[in-house]
Amino acid sequence: DSDIVTKKFEDGFRTRLLYHHVVTDEVLNKKSFEYAFRDASRLSGKTAELNIKSTASSYDVMVDKDGFIWAGTLNGLNKINPNSKKVKRFLREIPYEGSGLISNEILCMLEDSKNNIWVGTSNGLHKLSKNTEKFTIFTQDNGLPNNLIYSLQEDNKGRIWMSTNWGIAQL
Repeated sequence: DSDIVTKKFEDGFRTRLLYHHVVTDEVLNKKSFEYAFRDASRLSGKTAELNIKSTASSYDVMVDKDGFIWAGTLNGLNKINPNSKKVKRFLREIPYEGSGLISNEILCMLEDSKNNIWVGTSNGLHKLSKNTEKFTIFTQDNGLPNNLIYSLQEDNKGRIWMSTNWGIAQL
């Protein structure tokens, strides 16, 4: 049945939710972030050194399928190339023009099976196309129960699930 969520999905989602609640009660401090960064680097099979100040107040860290390390911070999104050590920053557009971040407070991230990066913020859900580096925004105006996105997960059918202030929702 297409409405049944697999055990693997439930476990992964529960883990991300637990991680979120631990992290949001206290933003990752520098030492915690360095540990998460090293762990993400190890899982990607790459070795990288951390030397960026913008990650000091990070909520989430992940490694995408291409080996780039992503750090969601209170001051935007960082894409880190572990080979060149270059950092690309994505910040809120001022004024907002419709293709960038609408909020700099990045709470969670997910790379889906279609190679998109999903970014949960304090003001909505963003889908980043890695090809164009443009964001598509989803908010309460698009049917989300709330704009505060705590955690993201993709199920085995490619559906994106999220936890919000007003419960769990599927996009």
